[in-house]
Amino acid sequence: MKNIIGLLTFLLTGSFCFGQSANDYMKIGLEKCKNREYSSALVMLDKAVELDPNIAEIYNYRGIAKQGLKDFQGAILDYSKAIEINADYAKAYFNRGNTKSELGDNVGAIADYTKYIEITPGLDIGYYYRGLSKISLADFEGAILDFSLSISINPECAQCYFDRGYAKYQDGNLEGSIMDFSKTIELDSTSSDSYAFRGISKSKISDYEGATSDLSKAIEINPQNDRAYFFRGLTQNLQEDFQDAVEDFNRAIIINPLNAEAFFNRGIAKYRLGFVEEGCSDWVKASDLGSTEASGNIEQFCEGLQRIP
Repeated sequence: MKNIIGLLTFLLTGSFCFGQSANDYMKIGLEKCKNREYSSALVMLDKAVELDPNIAEIYNYRGIAKQGLKDFQGAILDYSKAIEINADYAKAYFNRGNTKSELGDNVGAIADYTKYIEITPGLDIGYYYRGLSKISLADFEGAILDFSLSISINPECAQCYFDRGYAKYQDGNLEGSIMDFSKTIELDSTSSDSYAFRGISKSKISDYEGATSDLSKAIEINPQNDRAYFFRGLTQNLQEDFQDAVEDFNRAIIINPLNAEAFFNRGIAKYRLGFVEEGCSDWVKASDLGSTEASGNIEQFCEGLQRIP
């Protein structure tokens, strides 16, 4: 009797497995993707492809699983296959654009985001991500336009204002950047970076009091914000408050010991305080981390001095 029951159980289980369709495996794979169980998702989606290799959604989801496993080239192949099956599959273009962006192919990413926008012109996310890729290519004017289009669709997008503010800052429009960072703060008062970048923009227009206030607020919100300490140190250097600048650069370096610019500017503060050897030592460290400015200062101001460990 036990053998018969076991055989029936096997047959019933086997019948259930054989009864699974490509769509069934696809749904299971999608759920596992949502739970970040990418290896298990890949197994399910591979089975779905075996059963039906002509469903675009399966390749899109398998691309997501591969992207989650850092197999970016494999993900691109799957997104491309999804697009081959369905040339108007917007999500596959968007996902392929994100993967290309992760690989540093921002030109390719922009092409995919542009196609996504053509198919879904009423959604803000395509403009936003295309703007990010344009920033990576230093096309700040193009990025500003894309973030503006994104904001016109979704005016409550705090991150859109922040990134547009950053693009304006890089493009030299400091007053415009301050306005955008202020809007970000209005929408999200807990954004430490918004205060930090508004602070450095204010510093650039010589509003040192406003800059220091913003940068101190950024640090209050996030005491681990190394950029805020770094920018406040820069502001203090500009005001020739070199001792306080050294303290802020110290904090920035503790949080991020690979910040070449923090070593470089701490070197300036120390040099101006009369600690020539310590300043030169900081420039040596900055140079080791890739700062060409520091190399120039070493040649000009540190000839004959020994490196301080």
